Amino acid sequence: MTAQFDFYIFKPQKMLADHVQGIWSACTPQTNTSRLKQWLHCDGGSGILFNLGGEIQIGDITFKRGVIFLPVTKHAQPVYFPSGSLLVGVRFHPAIGRQFVGGNYQTEHQAVHIAISDDTLSLSLVYQHLLTIKGKYARTVLLYRWISQLLFDDEVREPFSLPIELKQALANIKQKSQDSVKPTTLSLSQRQLERHFQKWMNITPKYYQRIIRVNKTLQALKLNPDAELVDLVFQYGFTDQAHMTREFKAIAKITPKQYSKKVKVTKSI
Repeated sequence: MTAQFDFYIFKPQKMLADHVQGIWSACTPQTNTSRLKQWLHCDGGSGILFNLGGEIQIGDITFKRGVIFLPVTKHAQPVYFPSGSLLVGVRFHPAIGRQFVGGNYQTEHQAVHIAISDDTLSLSLVYQHLLTIKGKYARTVLLYRWISQLLFDDEVREPFSLPIELKQALANIKQKSQDSVKPTTLSLSQRQLERHFQKWMNITPKYYQRIIRVNKTLQALKLNPDAELVDLVFQYGFTDQAHMTREFKAIAKITPKQYSKKVKVTKSI
């Protein structure tokens, strides 16, 4: 019997959409007889996860109940859900999560527990409310209101903003995925740009470019799993098909052919 997995994601609109990719909920029923494995793809973003059920495993680390910060990772990570898992979370756009939680949880690409006694984020109050609320929609609404207040209410926190140079560099790389990552039109050197990336995302601009290239190709294959791989090679700036396969293995932990087959199987179910 195939293990069941209930996943729901809400993608914000308007102001919050510039900061948050999605607010999500996931659970597995008690009837699952084995752990369920899902992949958390890296996209340059980070997130906060509220584990309301039993132990889960992210990569090689096991986490009990509590609040977990998911930093920017360099490659996809497996997440293992036992029966009776219940999680809700927020996925930020690149560089947003670091400012949201502060620099205390800037780890070497490993998920880490956040102390729920951190009053600046009201984590204890939010966590307790999530435990009492029933239903995935109600939980995502609570997180939506919490995130909105912390991001936009000046009486709660200092005004939220990223360095303009970093914002422009992120937008430029995401839009063009150019072969060379150049400084923005502002007075910013390549070295300063790299320092911004290391501070806010703990990766280099070049590595972020690699992540974006792979993710764009993944999205293209998701929409059209029958697409010719050789066409995607040139469309998304890989040197050749072998280069694309190496990048997929390093970042997505799957080859383009394997991903295409996986999409086809999912669509046929």
